[in-house]
Amino acid sequence: MPQPSLTTLATFAATGTHPYGALVEDAAGNLYGTTGLSPTDKGANASSEGTVFELVKGATTITTLATFSGPNGTDPVAGLTIDAAGNLFGATAYGGTAGDGTLFELVKGAKAVTTLATFNGANGAVPQSLLTADAAGNLFGVTNSGGSNNVGTVFELVKGATAVTTLASFTGNNGAFGEGGVTVDAAGNIYGTTVYGGTTGPGTIFELAKGAKTVTTLVNFTGPNGSTARSGLTADAAGNLYGVTFKGGSADDGTIYELAKGAKTVATLATFTGSNGANPIGNLTIDAAGNLFGTASAGGTGGAGTVFELLKGASVISTLATFTAAVGNPYAGLTVDAAGNLFGTTSSGNGTVFEIAAATAFVPLKVVTSSPDTTALLATVNLAASHLPAAAIYTDNGGAIPAAPVAGSALLLTSTLTGNIAIPTGYGLVELASGSAVNLTGGDANTMIIGDGFTYNGTAAWVGSGDGVSQITDNAAGATILLGSTGSNVVTAGGTGATVSVGNSGTSAATLSGAGASFATGSNSHFALTASGSNQKIEIGNGALGTALVSGAADVIDIGGNSVAPAGTAPATGFTTKINGSAGHGSTYNITDADSRNLLALGNADAVNVAAGASTIFGLTGDTVTAGAGQLEFVGGGGISTVVGGAANVVMFATSGQVFDVGSAQANVFVGGTAASTINAGAGGGSFFGGTAGERYNFGTGHAQVFVGTGGSDTLSGGAGAVAPVIFASGAEKLTIADVGGPVTVVSFAAGGVIDASQTAGNNNFFAGYGSLGNQTLVGATTGADTFVIGANPSATATSITIDNWHGGDVFYLTGFTAADTATMDGAVAGSLAQGAVGDLSFTLADNTTITFVGQHPTNFDGAGAAF
Repeated sequence: MPQPSLTTLATFAATGTHPYGALVEDAAGNLYGTTGLSPTDKGANASSEGTVFELVKGATTITTLATFSGPNGTDPVAGLTIDAAGNLFGATAYGGTAGDGTLFELVKGAKAVTTLATFNGANGAVPQSLLTADAAGNLFGVTNSGGSNNVGTVFELVKGATAVTTLASFTGNNGAFGEGGVTVDAAGNIYGTTVYGGTTGPGTIFELAKGAKTVTTLVNFTGPNGSTARSGLTADAAGNLYGVTFKGGSADDGTIYELAKGAKTVATLATFTGSNGANPIGNLTIDAAGNLFGTASAGGTGGAGTVFELLKGASVISTLATFTAAVGNPYAGLTVDAAGNLFGTTSSGNGTVFEIAAATAFVPLKVVTSSPDTTALLATVNLAASHLPAAAIYTDNGGAIPAAPVAGSALLLTSTLTGNIAIPTGYGLVELASGSAVNLTGGDANTMIIGDGFTYNGTAAWVGSGDGVSQITDNAAGATILLGSTGSNVVTAGGTGATVSVGNSGTSAATLSGAGASFATGSNSHFALTASGSNQKIEIGNGALGTALVSGAADVIDIGGNSVAPAGTAPATGFTTKINGSAGHGSTYNITDADSRNLLALGNADAVNVAAGASTIFGLTGDTVTAGAGQLEFVGGGGISTVVGGAANVVMFATSGQVFDVGSAQANVFVGGTAASTINAGAGGGSFFGGTAGERYNFGTGHAQVFVGTGGSDTLSGGAGAVAPVIFASGAEKLTIADVGGPVTVVSFAAGGVIDASQTAGNNNFFAGYGSLGNQTLVGATTGADTFVIGANPSATATSITIDNWHGGDVFYLTGFTAADTATMDGAVAGSLAQGAVGDLSFTLADNTTITFVGQHPTNFDGAGAAF
């Protein structure tokens, strides 16, 4: 696979040399760091005073902001920490009044560092770790020596203080020599690593509980599971910890590991072998999808280190860039900006600052060709394109949210947004992390918002809030606001026909000012309701203040007939039957009135028979819904529910491992949540929108259009019937197509995706590489003849396509390329490929698209001049 483009932004010269610490970025995109050698150093053994430097965004020359002279510290090897005001903080390994190092601050705009505290051996010595700041501005770190046992300490510098506080001293048995810094969780517990010590010798992972004076060893490194942890820990949103070891593993070149929250044993995620890098020192960086990025100080094809990525769930390290002895040896970790660009430093020579650009943004599908052989295939692609969303799925990483080009077309999945956020027009779905505490404004009548503990003011069509304290003001006509269990909510619904529904045990204050608005509570709810509009429907759940319409255990509720209105009688304008039975279980709902419009909130193990009418059903756990002749929308709850399709049009939202047996229904399935769901499609076919938890789609006999999710490992299987399905892979997931029973058409739209059709019978159509969205892997069938269509790259951005498991009978088309490109591909294959030969074949076309055939096999290529 070709490597992403690495750009050298600046080279160190007279401004100080040899950067060892990680870069930091301010709000304007300027980069800051430290160097180990100052301009006045002479000779190989000269002392390393060092500098603080800045690289202004867009500049190519490094600016020295401050220098170290000895009394104010020497050797600031750890890098910098930046606060919200742009002030910089760091540590020097040596210097100061006792020669054992200092903590310093460089105030924004200043030209000299301020010494905040000094080390004297007793309170620690030789601090080489990056500092960690808590919300109050207190600084935490570790020292490499000093303390009561002279093997290092964990320390704190309280904001405003002038003396270091020793929180704990290492003993050797619980670790020795901290270099990698610490991570502090929301409760104030501190986690870190030691280079040596522990019961086995090659280092530890430790915890210092808030208020404790002694570190607790969580993990002893043994060699096979890693050794010599010179880097610190990186935490994900769930509290799992990730890191690298300098040595150890199967090749003794280091490992990437995970320590799951609450665990006492590390899981080795991947091993460095030299060719993919060796001896990583810097801390890992994690993105919103859980992918890990970092640097190795040695190894790689150039022998002087690599930049690497480990995709979430993968066990093989991907090399993004490799360095040579002239420009190489990246000792520090990486910094990522809001757009996903990676920044780092190298130390050989005088050192450099480099950038690896993020994947190029989504571009619409466009295929151009003059070859008559691709006419039928292009018709399929253009049909596929007409069904695709008009914009990409955006995963926020804390930066600005791009505008969506078409209303309702874009999705925003985020776990990092904070503060005051305006939703640009056009976002169809905004999904927030739990407890985001975001103040949201904007959105439009196509927007759906899902989260909890947030504040919203706007005109979204659908707002879902779970636990926590939420304040929601929504003025959209027909808006739906759903409030979760145990939440404390203040709701103002000002739009005509708005609906507010409160979950079990919620405490809410609701104001309904629009005509035709509705209000419904769950069981044991407490509420204050202001209803000022006209034609409003108020239904109260069990245990709340007011009358109740709920279901208990084993109830039978008939919607239609004499229970609500005479069969066949249309309800009043704007009327929708709402029943909240979330307090009950084992109940049966029979919906028989063809004119009824119903909203059901189910309890556990309820059964619903939809014989008629139009119903929206929110499941909980263990529910069974049978869709007959009625219209059905089903939203899964916190556990596994089953939907059995019928003749109805069915729309289903899976949230936690649902099972959908669609049957003959024409179904649209939206899968999300944290647990894998299963969809068994029937004769009705339909469209399936996948989530990130690793879903399974079993095709039926009907035509199916599948939009696969943004991550995870999805599996498509089952008999495809007479109509071959069309699959749109919209994310960088691992997509496995297993025992489908017939050919499929797969269109891959995301960089980094893997389409594995090795278990099919062949005769599949693959489309990949269009525009700048290359970097995809296509795995063909073991038998049968597959067709691979590789699109041209009008932007000339370097992309790559990897084709694996290919063989004789397969057909490869180039679309949108010149005749010279076609000849290049034909000549490369004809000139380099021998029958039964082993090894990879890789070549690059004129538009910077590299095509790699993994493992050469006999093919149908017939020499120079073959048509594609």
